[in-house]
Formats: sequence, structure tokens, C-alpha cells
Amino acid sequence: MKDKIYNYVVQYGPVITTQISKYFKLDTMYAGAYLSELVANKKIKYSNKKIGGSPLYYVDAQREMLEEKLSAQLNKREKEVITKLKEKKILKEAGLDPVQRVVIKDLKDFAIQVVVNFKDKKEIFWKWYLVPKEESESLIKNMFNTKQEKKVEEKPKVVEEIKKDEPPQEDFTKYIEIINKLVSENHSMKEYIDQLKKDIELLKTTLKTSIDELKSTINQPVKEEKKVEIVKTKQPEEISAPKLQLSITGFVKYNENMKDDFLDVLRDYFKKDNIKIDKVKIVKENSSIECIVKIPTPLGEMSYLCDARNKKRCNDGDLSTAFLKGQLNNLPVLFVTPGALTKKAESMLQNFKTMIVKSNIK
Repeated sequence: MKDKIYNYVVQYGPVITTQISKYFKLDTMYAGAYLSELVANKKIKYSNKKIGGSPLYYVDAQREMLEEKLSAQLNKREKEVITKLKEKKILKEAGLDPVQRVVIKDLKDFAIQVVVNFKDKKEIFWKWYLVPKEESESLIKNMFNTKQEKKVEEKPKVVEEIKKDEPPQEDFTKYIEIINKLVSENHSMKEYIDQLKKDIELLKTTLKTSIDELKSTINQPVKEEKKVEIVKTKQPEEISAPKLQLSITGFVKYNENMKDDFLDVLRDYFKKDNIKIDKVKIVKENSSIECIVKIPTPLGEMSYLCDARNKKRCNDGDLSTAFLKGQLNNLPVLFVTPGALTKKAESMLQNFKTMIVKSNIK
């Protein structure tokens, strides 16, 4: 099935998840899982912009079609910046107005950031995504007017904000990169500072939630592996790349005699979709459960890390913690809750394209 989906993308791409789902008569969850696996194997790529909640999946040969396919999803400001960038091929960030600087950073499908080191300073440029590297370097060099600048100038280094050949994932190091970039560029724009504050708060919330859950896990009696590794930073108040170890420990083999009210709810829900529970860890009685589950697919059963929360409203910190556990343990994540998601959590889902979220379960 995976090869069939790949051939379909090659023939009809760029495509969205529902096209795959309808053509092959698959549940959208399975279609999304196959597409994510193809992205992870670097066979296809995906767009940052979405159509109806789904990114576009495509192969390199179809890259030129992105502009046409995504044009309806762009607002007036975005279209103005794209038109200008496409015409000029290279834009210097310092030459853009404040609104354009904010807009162009979000146009990851069309604008590639280029950093030029000159006299121990960094100049930021943006190139049209279809411009070859050699041509962009030549155009940038021509934008330096004096002979001295041309002699001292170092070869531009291309930095892509999102690597299209990798599956989407929440990498905490991006927050550190954002901080370093803002400091080196000495930005004072309110929009940038506000965004930075949001990212820092998200990082703090995620780390605190993860550590609290791990402490709770340690206090729970377990029959198997009892060791939970926590790498503590010496100065937790400083924003540095976290080294949190969220290993799959503390699980016990599932059996139907286990008693927990929330586990009973999950059992009933999983039976409807023929999902099997392999291992279980009751993090907090009647409140929080983690499972290793097996979901049936046309290619056989696929293992998922299920993070289930018995809450009326789950926030962005809950989703971030679940996604981080899956990434560190190389497992896709199924997040389940009988409650709803906060607006901030719903908006964050676009960053977690490989995570399946099921809310309001009965």
C-alpha cells in the first residue's frame, strides 16, 4: 500500500491527505500514517501551508506547482511579498518594512533564508525557492557595492528554516536558534519579541509538565523497569537545549483484569477500532494513562505510544509533552482524551503533523 500511495503522489501530486483517503478507501488516520512514513523515509516532502488542515505532499519534480496549489490559501500581504520575491529573486531583510519581515518568515514554502557573514556581522537575505544556489550567491554578491566588501565577503551560507525532507517534529533546539538569531541581529521589533516570549513560555510549560509527570511516574509502584532517567540542568532558569530523557520505562504487560475507571473508558473506545493494548502504565489513577497500542493497518499492526488524559480541557503543554515522548522513543503518538482541546492546543496541532489526536471520546 505504501508503494501504491507513493506512485499516486508521483502521478497526481501535490496532493492532500483526503485525496489519498478517498482514492484508496482508507481512514484518514491510516492515510496520514502512510504519508508520514513516506516523509520520514525522504521519499516525499510536505508543505508548510495547509489546505483544509492538511499539508500538500509532493516529490521534488512537483515543487514548482506549490505556488499555484497554495495561492488560494494566501492572504493579501503574503501574495504581495511572494510577488516581490519572485520578481527580484533575492530580497535583503533590512530593506523590508516591519510587516513584510514578519510575513516572509512564515512563507517557508517559497522563501529560503540566506545568511551572509561579512566583517563578523550577519546580513540576512531571502531567496525565491526556485532560484539555484549558485545564482542566488551571485545576486547577493552584486548587492555589495564597494570593492572592499567584495573582497572580504564570505560565501553565503544557506539556512533552511524547515527541512522539507524530514518529517515534522517539535525540536526544542529551534527555540535556542531563535534566541541566538534575535540576539545576533539585534532586532527590536515588538512582533519578534512577542513571538520569542511565547516560544519561551511554551518551552517552560512543556519542560515543567514533563518533569512533573516523570516525578509522578517515579512515585507509582511498577512491576518492571523502575528506573526513570531525568537529566537535570544546573540552571533550569536559563533557556538552554533540554536533555530530558523520556524513555519507555515503568510499563507492565496489559491484562483485562486491571482495574481503573479511566482504563475502562479506553478499553471500550479501543474495541470500536480494533486497537489492541500491549503495555500499560497508569501514571495517575483515573487521570493519566500511557499505553503501547497496536493499530491495525492494511500492512499489519503498527505500534503507537498512546498518551491518554482524563481532563475536561487539554492544553498545549499536554500535547507538547506527548509529542516529545514519542519523538524521543521513535514511536508515533496517539493522544486520547474524553475532553476538549484549548484553542491554543488546537492551533498547535499544525506543528505536530505526525501525531493523531482524538478528543471527546465516549
